[in-house]
Amino acid sequence: MTVFKLNENQLKEAMKLSEYAFQFQIAEDQIEERIETMKQHHQVYGINENDQLAAKFHLLPLSIYLGNNQLKMGGIAGVATYPEYRRKGFVKELLKEALFQIKDQGMSVSLLHPFSVPFYRKFGWELFSNRMKYILNKSDLIMKNHPNGTVKRLTKEDHSAEIERVYEQYAEQFNGMLVRERSWWQNSAYGNQFIAIYYDDNGNASGYFMYSVHNRKMNVTEFIALTSNARISLWNFICQHDSMVEQVEMTIFERDPLHFMLKEPRIKAELTPYFMARIVDLDAFLAQYDFQWNHIDQGLILHIEDDLLLDNQKSVQLHAGQILNAHDTDAGIHLSINTLTAVLFGYQRPRELVLAGLIAGSEACIEQLEALIPNRPPFFSDFF
Repeated sequence: MTVFKLNENQLKEAMKLSEYAFQFQIAEDQIEERIETMKQHHQVYGINENDQLAAKFHLLPLSIYLGNNQLKMGGIAGVATYPEYRRKGFVKELLKEALFQIKDQGMSVSLLHPFSVPFYRKFGWELFSNRMKYILNKSDLIMKNHPNGTVKRLTKEDHSAEIERVYEQYAEQFNGMLVRERSWWQNSAYGNQFIAIYYDDNGNASGYFMYSVHNRKMNVTEFIALTSNARISLWNFICQHDSMVEQVEMTIFERDPLHFMLKEPRIKAELTPYFMARIVDLDAFLAQYDFQWNHIDQGLILHIEDDLLLDNQKSVQLHAGQILNAHDTDAGIHLSINTLTAVLFGYQRPRELVLAGLIAGSEACIEQLEALIPNRPPFFSDFF
């Protein structure tokens, strides 16, 4: 079987496969807009059978934050096969091609939203971010003492650089947040939502949330506050809808302090593993990673297993700000590319994965690895 890149004339075939596999239908007046988006932002690869598109995936060249660093990232989306062509190894070939393209195009890491976590784990992806959903009733909407500043309600037509700056400052606190281009804001982030922005007394924006209201329910899809005044003012704005809604559903960072703002914090909360990540180009990723070198005084050897990308299957020594190939030795830490991804993204600390049997090494080596990794949490609030 041969994997090929679809040309512009074949994108409608890919769209039809997505409609069938994911059981949705694109309105006739939106087809051309979808195809134009694919032309501009997607690379679509597929496999033909009997001169018909049988399977395909979309590669989205994007970037993510790792703290203040920005890394090029290959997003995988729209992986689909017609049922008559399943269990023929098509998806395995597509994913191998995806990893080759990601590395060849200078992207060191890949993200995806899994239809099956065990399936993608076989190819080296691992969970790296959770999704927290709070469900509040009308009785939970109790306002706090109102701080100075104002909240303005806007739409995506009012989008501005100041909104982007608030997002960027917030995103730099995490591992994995998407670097949003202006087109991403307009085409993907907003949808048909409103945005409420907090401005302090000096007119500076320091928080916002995106939301919709329908059938007496408010759905908050992104809540960002850089200051306490912003947080309280935005919360009060949500409470101002108490005559319009019976329920508020909020999707937020799992360690957001919302619970401490509620009179009765025992609300319904749903925590779900969300996106997966994979280190694709190990050398490039390690070179860009902000290890805390000043916290250790001797080298640490990592023995990394990657059955799919053999260039990543190696032993490396982390020492004095350098990443070197290590000599043959059993000393150090043994772990898979999956586990290394979870650890370096901050999804799990090394000690936690030692207890899960996924990391092997001496107590001294585990302490060194703990010290090397920044205490910065992962988060991903977008979707593709």
